[in-house]
Amino acid sequence: MLFFLTSLETKTPGGLPVEPGTSWYLKSGYFKNRPSNWYYSYTSPDEVMLGNDIKQNLYCHLLCGLVQRDEVVGIGSNSASGMVRVIKVLEDYWKELCSNIRSGHLSEWITDSGCRNSVSMVLGGSMVQYVPTLNYYCNDLPLVSTTYASSESIVGINIDPLCKPEEVSYTLMPNISYFEFIPVEEDNSVVVDLADVKLGCSYQLLVTNLWGLYRMRIGDIVKVTGFHNKAPQFRKLLLYSMAATMLEQRVCINRWGHHHEDFTEF
Repeated sequence: MLFFLTSLETKTPGGLPVEPGTSWYLKSGYFKNRPSNWYYSYTSPDEVMLGNDIKQNLYCHLLCGLVQRDEVVGIGSNSASGMVRVIKVLEDYWKELCSNIRSGHLSEWITDSGCRNSVSMVLGGSMVQYVPTLNYYCNDLPLVSTTYASSESIVGINIDPLCKPEEVSYTLMPNISYFEFIPVEEDNSVVVDLADVKLGCSYQLLVTNLWGLYRMRIGDIVKVTGFHNKAPQFRKLLLYSMAATMLEQRVCINRWGHHHEDFTEF
């Protein structure tokens, strides 16, 4: 859990760009294309590190770290003063942080679009917000999510059914449909095959099935959390755009049997 932050680039009177070394590194291709292993895995998405509002960035850093607290093995900052700022934000906003985690929704004052979109994925999908209520009424009964399925296809199964609902990962079933993935951080023209997904990365899910759907962008964002043998395991994060998904479904029904367009974007 590292509180990396970037600063705005300034210029000298002679026109030369000036910025802290850490900012340069975080914006560079070296950081963006870093190896996918434990050493370079952070609790915060890159968008949080690249934001320009320090208060929003620190809040989002803390929120991501608290959500993934069981995976945190260390906490660090570039400087002692930076760590003091983190502690101050935690002291001032701990109740709000807890409320965000409990509800699954990010505070409205977080307006940076990069932070907002990426942290919403960390907070969880549309079902996570109902877990506290279900726990209240179910008392000690286990809450089990066995299958990840949509109208378009069964996607995966939960091979650890007694895990906590907010920690569920589904093992993808490649024999049901043909699945492809669009990296969230990349341009929409980039499509990744099942064998090429990377641990810790988030993707939009595309489905091609036996019933006529071709590269259907079903709207789900999934994050790779591990592998069972060679099958990737995913955690469903959220819908990429509920409105867009509804539009895609309506258009697909209206045009069924006539023609298709890649990714069902209209």
